[in-house]
Parts: sequence; C-alpha cells; structure tokens
Amino acid sequence: AKAEKQRAKLIADQAEAHRNKTKAARTRRNERVAEKRAAFTGVAVAAEEPKKSKK
Repeated sequence: AKAEKQRAKLIADQAEAHRNKTKAARTRRNERVAEKRAAFTGVAVAAEEPKKSKK
C-alpha cells in the first residue's frame, strides 16, 4: 500500500512537471509566432505604403 501511494505520487508529479513544461513551451512558441507576425505585417505594411503613395 505504501509503495503504491509512493508510485502514484511519483507518476502524478511527473505528469504535472510534463504539463508545466509543455505549457511553458507553448507560451514561448506563441510569443515567437506573435513576434514573427508583427515583423511580417510591419514589413508588409511598410512595403505597401510606398506603392500606394506612388499611385
């Protein structure tokens, strides 16, 4: 019984650590994607503005 409780706690702790790690990775990825989108839209807007002003 004692070993079963210890094993269950170990598995639960490992699962929680895995969830936290995944959540952190997802957060970092979302930040990276947001930066890329902002950079891309900034470049796209800057590239489009001169074309509009030339017309």
